[in-house]
Amino acid sequence: SDWSSDVCSSDLSAANTTADSDVDYIKNKGKLIVGITDFNPMDYKDSNNEWIGFDADLAKKVAADLGVEVEFVEIDRSE
Repeated sequence: SDWSSDVCSSDLSAANTTADSDVDYIKNKGKLIVGITDFNPMDYKDSNNEWIGFDADLAKKVAADLGVEVEFVEIDRSE
């Protein structure tokens, strides 16, 4: 066996374990919390005060796929 393939294989296993535990944490919490900035046209609030845009749409899709709600926390870019 090639040592590099053994190292890569163990690295991938560790990454999968970490990713699985993050997904489990989010599912158990029932909520995906996403930091977001108000930066039109990428992300902004519509007339109903709902976040829309690329990041917001992606976060909503990931949350839906996980079966959890999404909570947006606005990041203050001035800090």
